[in-house]
Amino acid sequence: MNRLLQEGEYFGESLRTGDSDTLTLSLTAYGPDCSIETHSHENPYISLLTKGQYRENTHGTSAEILPGTLLFRPAHYQHGNEFQPTGGHCFNIEFKHDWQHWTDKQLLLPANCRQLNATLLPAIYKTLAHFNAHQQVDMENILYCLEQFTTQPATRRDLPCVQTVAAIITGEQEIFHTLSSLAARAHVHPVYLSRIFRQAKGCTITDFQLHTKVASSLPLLVRSRLPISDIAFRFGFFDDAHYIRNFKKLMGYAPHRFRLLCKS
Repeated sequence: MNRLLQEGEYFGESLRTGDSDTLTLSLTAYGPDCSIETHSHENPYISLLTKGQYRENTHGTSAEILPGTLLFRPAHYQHGNEFQPTGGHCFNIEFKHDWQHWTDKQLLLPANCRQLNATLLPAIYKTLAHFNAHQQVDMENILYCLEQFTTQPATRRDLPCVQTVAAIITGEQEIFHTLSSLAARAHVHPVYLSRIFRQAKGCTITDFQLHTKVASSLPLLVRSRLPISDIAFRFGFFDDAHYIRNFKKLMGYAPHRFRLLCKS
Protein backbone atom coordinates (compact mmCIF):
# COMPACT_ATOMS: atom_id res chain seq x y z
CA MET A 1 0.00 0.00 0.00
CA ASN A 2 1.27 3.47 -0.87
CA ARG A 3 1.58 5.75 2.13
CA LEU A 4 1.02 9.47 1.53
CA LEU A 5 3.28 11.72 3.63
CA GLN A 6 1.85 15.06 4.60
CA GLU A 7 3.52 18.47 4.36
CA GLY A 8 6.91 18.43 6.11
CA GLU A 9 6.73 14.69 6.86
CA TYR A 10 9.68 12.44 5.97
CA PHE A 11 10.94 9.04 6.99
CA GLY A 12 14.22 8.90 8.88
CA GLU A 13 15.50 11.03 11.75
CA SER A 14 14.88 14.77 11.45
CA LEU A 15 18.14 16.61 12.14
CA ARG A 16 16.96 20.12 11.30
CA THR A 17 13.85 21.80 9.90
CA GLY A 18 13.01 25.26 8.65
CA ASP A 19 9.77 26.77 7.48
CA SER A 20 8.45 29.75 5.53
CA ASP A 21 5.04 30.65 4.13
CA THR A 22 5.80 28.82 0.91
CA LEU A 23 8.64 26.33 1.57
CA THR A 24 9.67 23.70 4.10
CA LEU A 25 13.34 22.76 4.45
CA SER A 26 14.56 19.67 6.25
CA LEU A 27 17.72 17.66 6.81
CA THR A 28 17.05 13.99 7.51
CA ALA A 29 19.31 11.07 8.45
CA TYR A 30 18.81 7.40 7.58
CA GLY A 31 20.44 4.51 9.40
CA PRO A 32 22.54 1.70 7.89
CA ASP A 33 20.58 -0.62 5.61
CA CYS A 34 17.43 1.42 6.21
CA SER A 35 14.57 0.22 4.00
CA ILE A 36 11.72 2.65 3.30
CA GLU A 37 8.36 1.40 2.11
CA THR A 38 6.72 2.64 -1.08
CA HIS A 39 5.31 6.08 -0.41
CA SER A 40 4.61 9.49 -1.93
CA HIS A 41 4.50 13.08 -0.71
CA GLU A 42 1.64 15.55 -0.65
CA ASN A 43 3.87 18.28 -2.11
CA PRO A 44 6.62 18.34 -4.76
CA TYR A 45 10.15 18.66 -3.45
CA ILE A 46 13.86 18.69 -4.27
CA SER A 47 16.11 16.19 -2.50
CA LEU A 48 19.91 16.37 -2.37
CA LEU A 49 21.78 13.29 -1.14
CA THR A 50 24.69 14.77 0.83
CA LYS A 51 25.96 11.54 2.38
CA GLY A 52 25.62 7.81 1.75
CA GLN A 53 23.97 5.91 -1.10
CA TYR A 54 20.59 4.32 -1.74
CA ARG A 55 18.57 2.46 -4.33
CA GLU A 56 15.36 4.12 -5.50
CA ASN A 57 12.59 1.71 -6.50
CA THR A 58 9.62 2.92 -8.50
CA HIS A 59 7.17 1.35 -10.96
CA GLY A 60 9.13 -1.89 -11.18
CA THR A 61 12.48 -0.24 -11.90
CA SER A 62 15.37 0.77 -9.67
CA ALA A 63 18.29 3.18 -9.83
CA GLU A 64 21.35 3.77 -7.66
CA ILE A 65 21.40 7.25 -6.15
CA LEU A 66 24.93 8.44 -5.39
CA PRO A 67 26.18 11.24 -3.11
CA GLY A 68 25.70 14.63 -4.71
CA THR A 69 22.66 13.53 -6.70
CA LEU A 70 19.89 16.12 -6.85
CA LEU A 71 16.38 14.82 -7.55
CA PHE A 72 13.08 16.57 -8.14
CA ARG A 73 10.03 14.50 -7.19
CA PRO A 74 6.54 15.75 -8.09
CA ALA A 75 3.61 15.48 -5.70
CA HIS A 76 2.25 11.92 -5.29
CA TYR A 77 5.28 10.35 -6.97
CA GLN A 78 5.47 6.77 -5.67
CA HIS A 79 8.90 5.46 -4.67
CA GLY A 80 10.70 3.36 -2.08
CA ASN A 81 14.32 3.53 -0.91
CA GLU A 82 16.93 1.04 0.25
CA PHE A 83 19.98 2.60 1.91
CA GLN A 84 23.44 1.02 1.87
CA PRO A 85 25.34 0.05 5.06
CA THR A 86 26.63 3.60 5.37
CA GLY A 87 23.10 5.05 5.74
CA GLY A 88 22.64 8.56 4.41
CA HIS A 89 21.66 12.21 4.80
CA CYS A 90 19.16 14.06 2.57
CA PHE A 91 18.52 17.79 2.30
CA ASN A 92 14.95 18.47 1.17
CA ILE A 93 13.23 21.61 -0.14
CA GLU A 94 9.47 21.12 -0.22
CA PHE A 95 7.12 23.43 -2.14
CA LYS A 96 3.83 24.21 -0.42
CA HIS A 97 0.58 24.63 -2.36
CA ASP A 98 0.99 28.41 -2.65
CA TRP A 99 4.77 28.41 -3.25
CA GLN A 100 4.47 30.67 -6.32
CA HIS A 101 3.12 33.58 -4.29
CA TRP A 102 6.58 34.72 -3.19
CA THR A 103 7.77 35.52 -6.71
CA ASP A 104 6.22 37.41 -9.61
CA LYS A 105 7.95 35.11 -12.11
CA GLN A 106 5.86 32.58 -14.01
CA LEU A 107 7.52 29.30 -13.01
CA LEU A 108 6.18 25.79 -13.51
CA LEU A 109 7.61 22.76 -11.73
CA PRO A 110 8.34 19.67 -13.86
CA ALA A 111 5.52 17.16 -14.13
CA ASN A 112 7.80 14.12 -13.76
CA CYS A 113 10.59 12.96 -11.50
CA ARG A 114 13.95 14.07 -12.82
CA GLN A 115 17.58 14.33 -11.91
CA LEU A 116 18.66 17.94 -12.06
CA ASN A 117 21.67 19.30 -13.90
CA ALA A 118 24.85 19.51 -11.85
CA THR A 119 25.11 23.23 -12.61
CA LEU A 120 22.38 23.71 -10.00
CA LEU A 121 24.55 22.27 -7.27
CA PRO A 122 26.35 25.46 -6.20
CA ALA A 123 23.10 27.19 -5.30
CA ILE A 124 21.69 24.07 -3.60
CA TYR A 125 24.83 23.52 -1.52
CA LYS A 126 24.94 27.22 -0.70
CA THR A 127 21.33 26.97 0.48
CA LEU A 128 22.29 24.01 2.69
CA ALA A 129 25.26 25.83 4.19
CA HIS A 130 23.14 28.93 4.88
CA PHE A 131 20.42 26.76 6.41
CA ASN A 132 22.88 25.05 8.77
CA ALA A 133 24.62 28.29 9.68
CA HIS A 134 21.60 30.55 10.22
CA GLN A 135 18.56 28.24 10.50
CA GLN A 136 16.92 30.29 7.77
CA VAL A 137 15.41 29.63 4.36
CA ASP A 138 17.65 31.13 1.65
CA MET A 139 14.97 32.32 -0.77
CA GLU A 140 17.36 34.00 -3.20
CA ASN A 141 19.36 30.85 -3.98
CA ILE A 142 16.25 28.68 -4.12
CA LEU A 143 14.72 31.08 -6.64
CA TYR A 144 17.89 30.86 -8.71
CA CYS A 145 17.62 27.07 -8.75
CA LEU A 146 13.97 27.22 -9.74
CA GLU A 147 14.75 29.51 -12.64
CA GLN A 148 17.28 26.98 -13.95
CA PHE A 149 14.91 24.04 -14.24
CA THR A 150 11.43 25.53 -14.52
CA THR A 151 11.79 28.15 -17.24
CA GLN A 152 11.54 27.14 -20.88
CA PRO A 153 14.86 26.75 -22.75
CA ALA A 154 15.91 29.50 -25.11
CA THR A 155 14.61 29.19 -28.64
CA ARG A 156 18.06 29.83 -30.10
CA ARG A 157 20.45 26.96 -29.69
CA ASP A 158 24.10 27.56 -28.83
CA LEU A 159 26.33 27.58 -31.87
CA PRO A 160 28.39 24.41 -32.42
CA CYS A 161 31.61 26.17 -31.39
CA VAL A 162 30.05 27.19 -28.05
CA GLN A 163 28.82 23.65 -27.46
CA THR A 164 32.28 22.29 -28.28
CA VAL A 165 34.06 24.65 -25.89
CA ALA A 166 31.59 24.04 -23.07
CA ALA A 167 32.03 20.28 -23.52
CA ILE A 168 35.82 20.59 -23.43
CA ILE A 169 35.75 22.66 -20.24
CA THR A 170 33.28 20.31 -18.56
CA GLY A 171 35.09 17.15 -19.63
CA GLU A 172 38.67 18.25 -18.91
CA GLN A 173 38.44 19.96 -15.55
CA GLU A 174 41.97 19.05 -14.49
CA ILE A 175 43.19 21.67 -16.98
CA PHE A 176 42.85 25.46 -17.16
CA HIS A 177 42.24 26.05 -20.85
CA THR A 178 43.35 29.23 -22.58
CA LEU A 179 41.15 31.12 -25.00
CA SER A 180 43.62 30.42 -27.81
CA SER A 181 43.72 26.67 -27.22
CA LEU A 182 39.93 26.45 -27.05
CA ALA A 183 39.51 28.52 -30.20
CA ALA A 184 41.95 26.27 -32.06
CA ARG A 185 40.04 23.14 -31.06
CA ALA A 186 36.72 24.76 -32.01
CA HIS A 187 38.20 26.01 -35.32
CA VAL A 188 37.22 29.65 -34.80
CA HIS A 189 39.07 32.91 -34.13
CA PRO A 190 39.68 33.66 -30.41
CA VAL A 191 38.06 37.11 -30.59
CA TYR A 192 34.95 35.67 -32.24
CA LEU A 193 34.80 32.80 -29.71
CA SER A 194 35.11 35.17 -26.76
CA ARG A 195 32.25 37.33 -28.02
CA ILE A 196 29.87 34.56 -29.06
CA PHE A 197 30.48 32.51 -25.89
CA ARG A 198 29.67 35.50 -23.71
CA GLN A 199 26.46 36.12 -25.64
CA ALA A 200 25.39 32.48 -25.36
CA LYS A 201 26.37 31.79 -21.74
CA GLY A 202 26.12 35.21 -20.15
CA CYS A 203 29.69 35.04 -18.80
CA THR A 204 33.28 34.91 -20.00
CA ILE A 205 35.05 31.64 -20.76
CA THR A 206 37.27 32.21 -17.70
CA ASP A 207 34.27 32.67 -15.40
CA PHE A 208 32.58 29.62 -16.93
CA GLN A 209 35.68 27.52 -16.21
CA LEU A 210 35.93 28.70 -12.61
CA HIS A 211 32.22 28.20 -11.99
CA THR A 212 32.34 24.70 -13.49
CA LYS A 213 35.38 23.66 -11.46
CA VAL A 214 34.03 24.97 -8.15
CA ALA A 215 30.61 23.46 -8.80
CA SER A 216 32.10 20.07 -9.64
CA SER A 217 34.28 20.12 -6.52
CA LEU A 218 31.31 20.52 -4.16
CA PRO A 219 30.17 16.87 -3.87
CA LEU A 220 33.78 15.78 -3.28
CA LEU A 221 34.32 18.50 -0.70
CA VAL A 222 31.19 17.59 1.22
CA ARG A 223 31.21 13.79 1.04
CA SER A 224 34.97 13.09 1.37
CA ARG A 225 37.76 13.86 3.82
CA LEU A 226 40.26 14.79 1.14
CA PRO A 227 42.47 17.76 2.04
CA ILE A 228 41.56 21.04 0.38
CA SER A 229 44.89 20.99 -1.44
CA ASP A 230 44.11 17.61 -3.04
CA ILE A 231 40.73 18.83 -4.25
CA ALA A 232 42.26 22.03 -5.62
CA PHE A 233 44.89 20.02 -7.50
CA ARG A 234 42.31 17.59 -8.88
CA PHE A 235 40.44 20.47 -10.54
CA GLY A 236 43.49 22.17 -11.98
CA PHE A 237 43.85 25.12 -9.62
CA PHE A 238 47.34 26.59 -9.46
CA ASP A 239 47.48 26.35 -5.65
CA ASP A 240 45.26 26.26 -2.56
CA ALA A 241 44.92 30.04 -2.48
CA HIS A 242 43.64 30.12 -6.06
CA TYR A 243 40.95 27.57 -5.25
CA ILE A 244 40.01 29.11 -1.91
CA ARG A 245 39.73 32.62 -3.36
CA ASN A 246 37.44 31.56 -6.20
CA PHE A 247 35.44 29.19 -4.03
CA LYS A 248 34.71 31.95 -1.51
CA LYS A 249 33.78 34.35 -4.31
CA LEU A 250 31.18 31.92 -5.65
CA MET A 251 29.92 30.23 -2.47
CA GLY A 252 30.33 32.97 0.14
CA TYR A 253 32.43 30.78 2.47
CA ALA A 254 35.96 29.39 2.45
CA PRO A 255 36.02 25.67 1.52
CA HIS A 256 36.86 24.44 5.03
CA ARG A 257 34.06 26.49 6.61
CA PHE A 258 31.65 25.42 3.87
CA ARG A 259 32.52 21.75 4.45
CA LEU A 260 31.85 22.08 8.18
CA LEU A 261 28.51 23.79 7.60
CA CYS A 262 27.28 21.20 5.12
CA LYS A 263 28.32 18.33 7.39
CA SER A 264 27.10 19.88 10.64
